[in-house]
Amino acid sequence: MKQFKQFFAPSISSIFCAIVLVLATSSVSVAQQSIKINDKDMNADIVPRISPADADIAITSREGYVNLLIHDDMLIIQFSDKKLDEIANEIQNEVSDENQEHFIAVLKSMISGGVRTLLDRGLAIPLYEISEVSYTNGKLIILNQTGNDIFKDVEIDDKPLMEQFSRRDARRFVTEVERRII
Repeated sequence: MKQFKQFFAPSISSIFCAIVLVLATSSVSVAQQSIKINDKDMNADIVPRISPADADIAITSREGYVNLLIHDDMLIIQFSDKKLDEIANEIQNEVSDENQEHFIAVLKSMISGGVRTLLDRGLAIPLYEISEVSYTNGKLIILNQTGNDIFKDVEIDDKPLMEQFSRRDARRFVTEVERRII
């Protein structure tokens, strides 16, 4: 989809693609499980999404498309309900036709539901994997233990994701992460 050029930083992107394939070929019970990712730079899990209300702290991008959360000892990034609904509607509208056959309508519904199920996950990064977090020049920066900017290349709708949070929310998030990693 053109919504994002790259889902997570280069070291995570190939792993994410593999996870998508695993989820696509796995049984429905995957919805309640976590998948462990062991990257050369850091560990992360693909987990069921959590409600921002259940997080210790939650911020949402200005457009309302992405949630960045702290829950227990994890940083979680996930699409918001708004973005998931928008993606499902795009899929639904791309193949909509008033004169379509019943089979096509059923297939369209299955694809739309499957995409939502696939994307209805979060990437959870243990806080011990984060060495530094800051807000500089309008950008939230989160570095892993090797000094790499975890979300450097992540874009949503052709805009750098980490520039899409308000200054107030980003600073509140930085304060909370720093408190927990020190």
